[in-house]
Order: sequence, then C-alpha cells, then structure tokens
Amino acid sequence: ALLLFGAGTDAIPLVRIASELGWQITVHDHRPAFLVAERFPAAKMLVHDTVDRPPEITADEYTAAVIMPHNYSRDRLVLPKLLRSAAFYVGALGPKRRTEQLLGELAAAGESFTDDQLSRLYAPIGLDIGADTPEAIALSIAAEIQGVIKHRIGGHLRERHGSIYDRKQI
Repeated sequence: ALLLFGAGTDAIPLVRIASELGWQITVHDHRPAFLVAERFPAAKMLVHDTVDRPPEITADEYTAAVIMPHNYSRDRLVLPKLLRSAAFYVGALGPKRRTEQLLGELAAAGESFTDDQLSRLYAPIGLDIGADTPEAIALSIAAEIQGVIKHRIGGHLRERHGSIYDRKQI
C-alpha cells in the first residue's frame, strides 16, 4: 500500500507509476479542489483531511508513506504519526534541511523517536538519478520504495555479482 500525503501536481505521476506497480494507493490532502478522482483515477481512496488535526493513519508493515510538502504545519502533524506507525517506509519530499527543521521542532515540543523509527525515514526522498521533472521525481521515489521492499540499494546491474533475481534454494 502507498499512503500519499499531498495531492499537488507532483503527486499525479507518482500515483500513476505506483498503480502500474500494483500498489494500492490512498491520497490524503486538506484541499478539496486538488483531491478529485479526475486527478487520481488510479487511487483506491481519496481522503480529505483537515488542516489543523492529525489524520487518521492505518499502516502496516506492507505500507509505504510519502509526504509531498504542501503545508509545513500540516506536514508537522503528519510526520510523527507516520514515524510511529508500522509503515516500513516514510519518505519526505524536499530538502534535507526542511526535514531536519521539522524533526528539530518536534523534539523541542517534546516529541522523540526511536532509532528504528528514524531508520525508516527517507528524506530527501528518492534515488539520485538526476530527476528534475515531476515524472522523473516520481520514478526516483517509486524506485527507492521498490528497492526498500526488496532490500536493495539500487545501482547498476552490470556491477552486481551473482543473479539479479532473489531465488530461493530448494
């Protein structure tokens, strides 16, 4: 499953790619004009959240979550809930400094996170493939999530030793 927080223009190609990968996608946003089926036909669910209250989050160990910045104070409510959830992956789009600032403000407010919780945080999100368009950024995010699912770090297959497939010995 993919929980996506933010329904801006940059979220549209991520939903499209995630759908092609067979992921079940839920898009959250506080802006009703952005959160419409015409923009996200592949989403399983669209959830209108309020801007001043943390969203209800249902995530298990098969859930990836992505925050695509749209409102700093909203992201400040979402990030702690995601870090405390069972999601195996929590990604935040934007500069590393922005996420560090969020975490610093949360710490100053008395919120703390375990090393395990923070190890599931990927910020900035995505693989370093030189992405500079919404579609390429979506590809880098989806590729990073896929790598985390399969316990791979990405890289050139020509540099891999052994099989490129995870085959179980019988």
